[in-house]
Amino acid sequence: MGISAAIISDQGGYFTTRPCGQIDDALNGNRTTVLKAYPDCAAYYSSEVPDRQVIVQADLSGNRAETAAALGLNFGAAGWLALALHAIGIEIYVSDACHKLESENANRFQSSPSHQPNTSVSETYLT
Repeated sequence: MGISAAIISDQGGYFTTRPCGQIDDALNGNRTTVLKAYPDCAAYYSSEVPDRQVIVQADLSGNRAETAAALGLNFGAAGWLALALHAIGIEIYVSDACHKLESENANRFQSSPSHQPNTSVSETYLT
């Protein structure tokens, strides 16, 4: 995730929305700093719109809210990548286990007395 956050930050131009409450927490409750960077959060502080969301640039070298945005943008892609890797890993494991089971069953079938070549039924039961 760190690598993809760095790529997003270096390319620039990536934005996401964050609730003003989250931004306030990220900037240590400094109302002046929050309002200077995100003036739309004034409605959050006046309780006019308590769930106000604002646009935050994703930038690792920015303030803590921008750093959190850069890291947060990657969760969706990371989740899909993890799902794909696990699905592929399971397919490989199950396929390998099936091949081993097939070869084990073939060996058992080959070694059973009733399936030996050149053995008649009478020879098998008379000896």
